[in-house]
Amino acid sequence: MPLYSQSCAYAILALTRIADSPESPLSAKEIADYYDVSNASISQALFQLKRGKIVTGKRGKGGGFVLAVPASSLSLMDIIKAMGCEHDLPCCLFGLNDQIALAHCTTISFWKEERKRIVTMLSNTRLEDLRKKQNSESTEINPKAPLARCDGPHFQPSGGCHSS
Repeated sequence: MPLYSQSCAYAILALTRIADSPESPLSAKEIADYYDVSNASISQALFQLKRGKIVTGKRGKGGGFVLAVPASSLSLMDIIKAMGCEHDLPCCLFGLNDQIALAHCTTISFWKEERKRIVTMLSNTRLEDLRKKQNSESTEINPKAPLARCDGPHFQPSGGCHSS
């Protein structure tokens, strides 16, 4: 069960790439090509980020997207909120609805504390932190490798994931 939607993942990918190129605007196509992902998915994420005032965009030749907020002050939770995904983190570890979870879920108190920790971590982690980590590991990362998925046929019950 992913914590947040695929659109949040695309938004974070796009923003990390834009943060790596602060002097020159990047188009959605350039970002999508860099990661070998759908241009439409990156475009949709950038549209949401523009509405959320995380990026600014310029049309035409030499146009593209740049950060409207410094990467050093932009938290992952800011990005998640701009994408409208702040309520994606379930109240119940097993995905039961709130009433059932509160009445019957044996893990509700455990999950409530873990959920708080996740939200705190996302609030305290800056885009700049991700960018620096990615750049320090750049020899090990292939940006065109498929995104890892932890759902559907790719889910490994042992707790791991493999690429799609």
